[in-house]
Amino acid sequence: MVGQLQQELADAPKKQSMSEASLEVTTRYHSDLERDKLHLQKELEKKLKTKMQKQNMLALTSKDLHSTWEEHLKSRSHLEEHVAHLDKEKAELLEQFFLLEITCAITECC
Repeated sequence: MVGQLQQELADAPKKQSMSEASLEVTTRYHSDLERDKLHLQKELEKKLKTKMQKQNMLALTSKDLHSTWEEHLKSRSHLEEHVAHLDKEKAELLEQFFLLEITCAITECC
């Protein structure tokens, strides 16, 4: 019994040394994992930021295109109204012109 205890006591420093070495390896491994975790988090944040910026740009581009399209439609509608107004004026002027020609023709005949 005493011999067994003495042997365990003699083996204790070896076991402690092995435990400390194992703890050191585990600590280094944990540290490496933490460093990798931080690196991956930064990379993910960077990619998310880039993706959000692209989405914001697409949203703005879409809004700009929509606004531009609305302006184009309003402008086209305005131009169509203006052309209709000019066509009406043209018809009125042609009517007046023909009336004047008729009047002149009648006046010359009489």
